[in-house]
Amino acid sequence: MELHKRYGHISFDTLKNLPEYPKFSTTPSKCEACEKGKATKPSAPQSKVGPIRTTKPLERIHCDLVGPIKPPTPGKQYQYLLVVTDDYSRYMSAKLLCTKDKTTDALVEIINILEKASEHSVKYIQAD
Repeated sequence: MELHKRYGHISFDTLKNLPEYPKFSTTPSKCEACEKGKATKPSAPQSKVGPIRTTKPLERIHCDLVGPIKPPTPGKQYQYLLVVTDDYSRYMSAKLLCTKDKTTDALVEIINILEKASEHSVKYIQAD
């Protein structure tokens, strides 16, 4: 058991192939630390992204502005990324922006596209 711990809890089959492994007639008992490491917990009842609080598409959208991005993209020198997520469907839209002051225009553009595509209207906008 001491060699098993010293070699970082390697499997007993691999341990038996090492030259320094003592040739005993009995197999070592199970390692408690290894058994705990292999144990699994039941999955959580809600999704990983959290509970859905809305009942229809575009009832609430989440907005986040990422940036400034270093280095900026080649060509147009985009430094910001606007990410819009629908709370109900988790559908995400993103738009690259050169400057922060273009955020409102880009958000209106994304909302118009989403409303036309889904035939629903945005009720709430949540942003940090």
